[in-house]
Amino acid sequence: MQKKDLNEKEKAEGKSETIEEVSAPAGKMLPLWFWIGLILTIYGLLIFSTGIYHIYAPSSGTKLAEINPSLWWGTIMLLSGIIFLVTSMVKSKR
Repeated sequence: MQKKDLNEKEKAEGKSETIEEVSAPAGKMLPLWFWIGLILTIYGLLIFSTGIYHIYAPSSGTKLAEINPSLWWGTIMLLSGIIFLVTSMVKSKR
């Protein structure tokens, strides 16, 4: 009973907020895939640059180092991040 009276009092004073008032407008929100693409692009760029560094300054003589997996995985992550970013930007403009 007391809670109901407080809600009516807030409504009368205009202090009550609904979910629509608190949340951001739909046009200003970025899709989740944009943020995933951004993270993949940043990580891919970091891993790719590490792979480039290991080409010029090899760290070990292991067989796996000759294949240079950081260069390959950095490239894959960078390209997939860019694809996610581009597709999410195109879809958000529609």
